Amino acid sequence: MKLSVIITVLSSFATSIMAFSILFVPAVAGADEGWYLITPQEWTQSDGTKIIKPSPISQWLQYRAFDSAQQCELFKSQLPEMIRNNIAVREKKEIEARTAGNLQQEAFNKGVRDYWTHSMEWFVESLCISRNDPKLRP
Repeated sequence: MKLSVIITVLSSFATSIMAFSILFVPAVAGADEGWYLITPQEWTQSDGTKIIKPSPISQWLQYRAFDSAQQCELFKSQLPEMIRNNIAVREKKEIEARTAGNLQQEAFNKGVRDYWTHSMEWFVESLCISRNDPKLRP
């Protein structure tokens, strides 16, 4: 079974701190099978705010591959809870760092928490799509 490298293009900050932004996922079993969880591209405006970039599905980013639509939809349904848990963990660590007077660690945890908060929007827009769907072709 070969591995597919899936790179999600996030902000440069997120790319440097989030180890999961590069995932190695086993390729799907058969040539006619397979589903992708895809996400829209992100755009940073001139004022630094990030928005979801309107683009055709063929330009969306592959986040993960699955053997079935059910696996993809299940994973997608679990993302909000996973993200909320990560936000809560980082918020707790941010408070602990602030209490300890560790400003650098506090800022780091705030940045990660902000990333996860933003990710919630990003993944709400994600789609499970068959790898054979014509909308994926440029």
